[in-house]
Amino acid sequence: MSFSSLYSLKSAIYSRGCDVSHLGRLMRLLWVVVFLFLSACSSETTESPDIDTIKANDGSEVEVAEIDFTPRTFDEVIQSGVLRVLAPKWDEYTALPRGQTPAHRLQIMIAEFAQLYDLDIHWVYVDNFSELIPRLEDGQGDIIVANLTVTEARKEKVDFTVAIEHVAELVVVKAVQEAADIHQLGVASVVIPQGSAFKETLDDMAKAEWTVVEKSEDADPQSLVDDVLADRYTAAILDSNIAEIILEQQAEVKTIGSLGRPRDIAWAVHKDSGEMQKKLNDFLYHYLVVEANISDTGDWQDITQRHTLRMITRNSPDSYFMWRGELMGYEYDLVKRFAKENGLYLDVIVLDAGDMIGALLDGRGDLIASSQARLDSRRARGVEFTRPYHFVDEVLIGRAGLAIEALEDLAGAVIMVEPGSSYLQRLEALQAEGAQFEIQLANPEVVSDETDLLALIEDGVIDFTVADSHLAQRELLDNEKLAIYLAIEEDIGHGWAVRKDNTELLAKLNAYIKKNYRGLFFNVAWQKYFDGDKGRYLGIDPLSQQGRLSPYDDIVRNVAGTEGFDWRMIVSQMYQESRFNPKAKSRMGARGLMQIMPKTAKRYGSKDLFDPTYNIETGVTYLSWVRDRFPSKVLPSEKLFFSLAAYNAGHGHVRDAIRLARQKGWDSTRWFGNVEKAMLLLSKREYARKARFGYVRGREPVEYVRQIHRRYLGYVTVAK
Repeated sequence: MSFSSLYSLKSAIYSRGCDVSHLGRLMRLLWVVVFLFLSACSSETTESPDIDTIKANDGSEVEVAEIDFTPRTFDEVIQSGVLRVLAPKWDEYTALPRGQTPAHRLQIMIAEFAQLYDLDIHWVYVDNFSELIPRLEDGQGDIIVANLTVTEARKEKVDFTVAIEHVAELVVVKAVQEAADIHQLGVASVVIPQGSAFKETLDDMAKAEWTVVEKSEDADPQSLVDDVLADRYTAAILDSNIAEIILEQQAEVKTIGSLGRPRDIAWAVHKDSGEMQKKLNDFLYHYLVVEANISDTGDWQDITQRHTLRMITRNSPDSYFMWRGELMGYEYDLVKRFAKENGLYLDVIVLDAGDMIGALLDGRGDLIASSQARLDSRRARGVEFTRPYHFVDEVLIGRAGLAIEALEDLAGAVIMVEPGSSYLQRLEALQAEGAQFEIQLANPEVVSDETDLLALIEDGVIDFTVADSHLAQRELLDNEKLAIYLAIEEDIGHGWAVRKDNTELLAKLNAYIKKNYRGLFFNVAWQKYFDGDKGRYLGIDPLSQQGRLSPYDDIVRNVAGTEGFDWRMIVSQMYQESRFNPKAKSRMGARGLMQIMPKTAKRYGSKDLFDPTYNIETGVTYLSWVRDRFPSKVLPSEKLFFSLAAYNAGHGHVRDAIRLARQKGWDSTRWFGNVEKAMLLLSKREYARKARFGYVRGREPVEYVRQIHRRYLGYVTVAK
């Protein structure tokens, strides 16, 4: 049977579902076809890797030390059942995914290939791009899956597959650079990643006036752009498919052209891999042809052929965001589960609320999942909503202590809401019925979500706003300055939107919601994001111990000293994280004394996170790793504050704040009064949409650092 017919049969099985009437015919075919059928029908094997756990078919990682250093043929790979894939570490999350990134697309493709041959994937990550080919030659992997450019020099060392795409090598400079093209750049210092194909191109160009610097440390694309913005180099060279993402998000840089003709991007295998190259080429030819002919606005069959569900949403604390390096969000969790149950990968397209329906109708996504009320005005634009997956009240929020008991008490008050929201329609209806309040529309360039509106109320700029009850309760959990008053509308059902002619997708989503509504998974997801952490901690008063700060002082002293931290600061952080409760578990999944995320623990060897010694060791080691990723020009005392903020919110968000502080003219090497101010701005839409890691609830890391610092100063006087 040809590869094409085999793959077509697999696609047909995916599109038809698990109809047992086909089983008799399929059993007469080759064993591999039987396997494909069982893969499609089994509830266990159809759970494809998610966007944030795609490192392996089972979500695991394998350290290089565990790899058998032996080049293998394709037959040997098949016999082992494991495909070892080499990739750069920075190909994971170097930014909040706002759509399919080049790395993600490659990961989906290799996962499809592995699934076709019943192979598990073990990802072998390398620190530098230049290590990929030597590691492949040494037998530490079977294939390189990366944004790898095909060059004549590399062809002498490895065999390449057919081209996956063509990219240009773009010259990126600061936006204020006067040169209009590369010929006008003149004398310049140009930074490139060590081991990249750019060096070969630049050598061929022989531009004597350019000084080329190969950077190996943290040489991911964004770090090169950061070097240009900091005036360490005049320009950086980036592949166009990666540069387009960065240029879209950062107006401070631009491109002034390419080095030459476009180059091919392909995968690589070692020279003695047998049929590996041919099998990959057969797969890629078919995959790329099928992908090119799938309709962007098609229904369920097109989605299953694509093997990817595209979700349009907002980068917000309720829908989709990144926290401590992990992708999260209520809408994200629910849709990701639906995709997983149907053997689909999930792409997330991040847009502002006003752009979502237009993008859906244009085919940029398959559904909108963003806490939307099922309004007739939205249906009139050409979308249809699923059945409700939760219900909320629309409530009025104002400063605490006001005597507001009825609509009549709002006479003369100013209520600000976002344009196009369901709240606006309800308020206008109440005005038509005689209500005497004034409506103001928020400026979308300034107000990103309900948190900005609540800040305006606290500052006395406006009197009231309206929010969904679940969001209001979460935001006001620890805020005594604000209060919830009237419900202007009750039991509003939220649904996901699809194109009106996507009836099969709508039916699938409705069946999923009907099955899970008020079920365990939906309830757990709701509690994770909206019920708060009240009652989580059962710890003790840290200053009540005679001569001790905590029950774990001895463990902390040993570990902190090894990593170069003041042990009292670590104890202060531990109290902030868990109140010294070794069994603490947050709604986000962090565990133990130092509140370690399971994904972080995997990097250091998965063990019992509720064991005090292991948890403290992991937390301090991770804090040290975070600290070492900040620039050397930052003083050690300041690095501590940067590291604490990164421990709380994620390293990427802190780097975004550093970049923003530099743009604002603040000292980007100091936390208090400088970078912390930028961190607060990253909760606003006008800044979050340009940040690489998107929205962050900036008040949390700012308060986290301040409270640990204040407690640490108190500990110094108690335990000298």
